[in-house]
Order: sequence, then structure tokens, then C-alpha cells
Amino acid sequence: MSLKIDHTKISDNVARWLLDAIERGEYKAGDKLPSVEQLADQLGVGRSSVREAWRHLQALGVIRI
Repeated sequence: MSLKIDHTKISDNVARWLLDAIERGEYKAGDKLPSVEQLADQLGVGRSSVREAWRHLQALGVIRI
């Protein structure tokens, strides 16, 4: 029997969710994203996961902080 373990970090999932929201047009260029606290509450994750996701998307050039 083989067991697969998902090693995806929560911040990666948050970054993917934000990127999908941007691609769906929920956030357009120049729009202000919800606060760290709002996103953390909305997604049910910690604030540090949201901040890490933002840093990842910033490094990719998707958002500016």
C-alpha cells in the first residue's frame, strides 16, 4: 500500500487562491487587496500564511506590497 502525503504549504494554497482570484478578474490592476486580517479570516488561515503568500506573489511580480 502506498501513502501519498501532501507537502503543500498553506501559504502556497493562499497564493494559488489569490492568483486564481486575480485571473478571474476579482482583483484588477491597481485594486487594493483585502487586509491580511480579512484574508486570513475569509480563508481560515493564519496571518503569517497570508503574508508569506503575498511575499511569494510579489517575488513573481504579480502584486506590489
